[in-house]
This record gives sequence, structure tokens and C-alpha cells, in this order.
Amino acid sequence: MGSKFILLVFLAKLLTPGEVGTLNLMTVTIANGVMLAGMQFFLYANRELAAAPLEKKGYVVRNQMAFYGALYCVVFPLALLVFVFGLLPWALAGWFFAILVSDHASYELQRVLASTHRAVKSNVIHTVRTGLWVYPMVVVMFIKPAARHLTVVWAFWLSFSLFSVMLALWYNRRLGAKSAFKMPTDWEWIRRGMRTTLNFLPVTISLLAITLVDRYSIERWWGRDLVGVYALYSTIANLVVAFPEAGLTTVMQPQIIAAYAEGRMDDHRRLLRQLGLRLVVIVLLCSAFAAFGLLAALKYYVRKPIYTEHLAAFWVILLAAAVNAMGMWPHNELYSRHVDKMISRSSIVSAVVLVVLIMTLVPRWGLMGAGISLLICWTVMFALKYGASVRSRSAVAETGA
Repeated sequence: MGSKFILLVFLAKLLTPGEVGTLNLMTVTIANGVMLAGMQFFLYANRELAAAPLEKKGYVVRNQMAFYGALYCVVFPLALLVFVFGLLPWALAGWFFAILVSDHASYELQRVLASTHRAVKSNVIHTVRTGLWVYPMVVVMFIKPAARHLTVVWAFWLSFSLFSVMLALWYNRRLGAKSAFKMPTDWEWIRRGMRTTLNFLPVTISLLAITLVDRYSIERWWGRDLVGVYALYSTIANLVVAFPEAGLTTVMQPQIIAAYAEGRMDDHRRLLRQLGLRLVVIVLLCSAFAAFGLLAALKYYVRKPIYTEHLAAFWVILLAAAVNAMGMWPHNELYSRHVDKMISRSSIVSAVVLVVLIMTLVPRWGLMGAGISLLICWTVMFALKYGASVRSRSAVAETGA
């Protein structure tokens, strides 16, 4: 959490807003590439992994990796469209694909750790991949002015991402995945997973729209400098989502899934209540940290007028992030109960709402239009998921579970 804050504030000081905008476009495009490369298959595989006996966990991981290898043959050509249509310059293609593959491998291995109840090691991998590299990079840029360009950012990002993959492989060495590679791939298991994953395909597409349409619309109508401003605001606001996701829901989700799968409904309800209460506390604390941190950084360090001219939009973006974070509560209840279709529907509806609002409001109101669009989008998604979770709860009670 602190690493992302330091990175954006430091680069906002040393780089132009346009360069910060390029960094953010690269970051969100890779993040969405990771999502596309996995096709949300982990939603099936991790549920299977959490319920599998110890001696079969390695085989689950092995089949999961086989699926991803096949999927890369489809995803990589599609990813080239980012450069064909000029969304990113061709000069970044090498860095893009190298970081994409490394980050995806690290992300999936991190999920394996979380699903096998090794939350501390999972968070170590997350920290190495997403934040640890910031500190040595900042030192290098501070000492050597010649290093203050984006190529150095890509180099540090890739190096630490690769290190996180090697570390995650070491942590997972006892799962038996190596010996599982001697067994034939279970394509029937993969086909079952693909059928489940197809339910989440609209979710994947919707999330792609939600996380890309705002930035590319701002660039289209207002230029890359304002993308840089939006990048600073949204990245700091999204810490409100990233911290509870990595430190809370990733830890509690396997417990919630296992409690429901084993019929321990009292434990299931208790864990969900704990998740909701802890989310409220963490979201409030993270929101306060993000707000005071940004204001202090802009006043005492960055000191560039362009970043303070649009602060009203930041408050709306921060509120939207808080609503998004609270959506993890009903989402985990639906996910643990296998109410996958409602998760998909809520994502589709919210994405359509966001795209329509972005196309309408951003050309007129710029960053404020993007903030309002996000707030309405996440509120709609929360309302739909919460309503579905209440109905699901009632259905479970009627069956006497």
C-alpha cells in the first residue's frame, strides 16, 4: 500500500504528467492482460484447490497451469491489438509481454498459496511483485538524475516480478506439482472448469471495460497529461481496495468457502459477519490515509498546480473506491455459495452503466465526470450483489441448511 503511494508521488514530482499517464496506461493494461490471460479460471481452480485433499492439490495446480499454457496461444495475439490500435506505443511491446507473463505467473502462484491457507507467504509474494521494487528504484532515481525515465521503471518492475515467481515456486515446492507433471493432463477437469469459467467471462469483459474505458476516454478527450492526474488520484484511491483485498479477503475467502462446502453454516455466517465488520474498519482507515497522504504530498512535495486543480474529482473517486471495496462482502458470500450467474449479471449491468456514463460525462466534465461515473457504477454493483446475497441467504434458510 505504501509502495504504490510512494511510487506515484515520487514520479509525479520527477516525471511529466504525460509520462505518469503513460505509466498508468501501461499498468492498467497489464493488469487487465493478467486478468484476460487467466480468464478468471482461478475462480474455479481455487475453489477446487481449497476443497481438495493434500495429496491431490499438486495435480490441481498442474492442470491449472496446462490450461493457462493453452490459453496464452489465444491471448497473446489479442494483446497485440493494444499496439495495433495505438493505445500503447510499439516501443513498449517487449516490456509489456515480459511483465505480463511474469506478473500472471506470480499472481496465480500467489493465489495457490492463499487457497492452501498460507496467507503470510501469499502476501510476501504480493509485496515483492507489487511494491518492494519501488524502494530501490526510488533510491537509484534520487541518486542518478539520468535514471529518471520510464525504462528504469520497467526494468525494476520486471526484475522483482521474476523474483516473486521464483520465490512462489519455492514456497509451493511441497505441493507435489512437480511429480504431478508426470501424470496426464485431466482435460475433463479443465473442460468442467471452462464451463464454470464461461459464467465468469462476462465478468472478465466487464472488468476490462470498467478499468480501461475511463483512462482511454480521458486521453481521447482531454490528453495524456490529465491521464497522469487521474492516475495519481485513482491509484491512491484504489489503495482502499487493494489493501483489504490482499490483507483480508484473500485470507478469509478460503475459510468462508470451506465452511460452506462442509455444511458448517454457523461458521459460514460468523465468518461473513467478521468480513463485513473488518471491511468497514479497514476501508475507513485506508480512506483517511489516502486522503491525508495525497494532500500532504501535493502541498509539501509535488508542488505542481495541475495536480491540485482537480482535487474535487479526487473526493468522488475516493468515495467510489470505498463503495467498491465494500462490495467484497456480498461478493464473497455469493462466490462461496456458487451463485456465479448473479456475480456475472451484476458485473455486466455495472459495466454497461459505466461505459454509458463515461461516454456521456467525461467529454463534458473531465475527471469529475469519470469520478461520478465510477461512483454510480460501483454503487449499482454493490446494490445488485447485496440484494442477491440476501435472497441467497433466505433460500439457504428455507432449505434448513
